[in-house]
Amino acid sequence: CGIKPVGFIPMIPSLIAGIATIPSMWYVGRRWFGPVAGVVAAWLVAASDFHSSYSRAALTDVPVCLFMLWAVYFIWSALQTGTRRDILLAGLFTSLAWWTKYN
Repeated sequence: CGIKPVGFIPMIPSLIAGIATIPSMWYVGRRWFGPVAGVVAAWLVAASDFHSSYSRAALTDVPVCLFMLWAVYFIWSALQTGTRRDILLAGLFTSLAWWTKYN
């Protein structure tokens, strides 16, 4: 991708979000489609050159993808169970994604 920030400090949030996206995709894929799909989803994210490039850049794309993944998961979970915890977490992750990209 060729995106290189000036120092290492601006890359830390994207790097942490990029690392957290891999087990997050595993968990969500496993919950929705089964254990094999969870492993395949995690491997696809871990082996993606775009994901690794953007994880090492000081951009908001990787944190937004992580927050949106969890927002959609908790929206799905809230529709399935209707618990207040899932509704609040869906709102929290949706607002984090919005705040990360547009603030």
